[in-house]
Amino acid sequence: MKRKAPAARLFFLGGLLVLLASCSHLAEMKKLNPATDQVLLDVCGSPYVKTPHRFVHAIEATFSGGRSATMLGVTVVDPGRQVLHSVLMTLEGLVLFDGQSNGATLSVNRAVAPFDKESFAQNMMDDVRLLFQAPASPDPEHGVLKDGTTLCRFKGNTGETLDVLIHPDRTWKIETYVTPFQPLREIMASKLTGNIPGDIAFQGYTPRVYTLHLTLISAEPVSGESSPTEPGEETNNE
Repeated sequence: MKRKAPAARLFFLGGLLVLLASCSHLAEMKKLNPATDQVLLDVCGSPYVKTPHRFVHAIEATFSGGRSATMLGVTVVDPGRQVLHSVLMTLEGLVLFDGQSNGATLSVNRAVAPFDKESFAQNMMDDVRLLFQAPASPDPEHGVLKDGTTLCRFKGNTGETLDVLIHPDRTWKIETYVTPFQPLREIMASKLTGNIPGDIAFQGYTPRVYTLHLTLISAEPVSGESSPTEPGEETNNE
């Protein structure tokens, strides 16, 4: 009986995540007035760097069925060119996945099993884009919640809703929804140094449930042509 306890716990946790997802819904907000609330409007871009940066994270991933993995993630973000270059590695430095997104174009430089499926590359780079790249929608709705959280609501090209929430303490959260009651992704950032979080909790709800816990190792400004494996001027988050 004791051997079955971990499976039972995983079943319980999986059920709990599904229950939480079913309870999640788009927040109701009081709309802001651009003429009087410009300071609040300006904070909507605070989760995103404005110049090219390289980020290195330790990633703890948990997938449906109880599978888990610990990896290193290295991502170069170039906001001006809308380019993202992301690499997943083992702790020993073996490259598991190397992909680049340039607008609507996705290229995979390297992928080993089980990271070599086309759907994995697309879904992973979509998640990287959600985390590191500011939404492209030019005209979001702006509002404020009862607790003082500023909310910026963007509409995606495929009808999804993307909410960027900036809390009064400047920690932030990103949520995406297929419908007002069907969440897709949830990202919670904490332990900020400047605007860069030292801790990120990433929750995926569909098509499969998974969680990612990202701990920042370093964040460094780089040139616009840098790759994830090139050296740069390192800024540690300590």
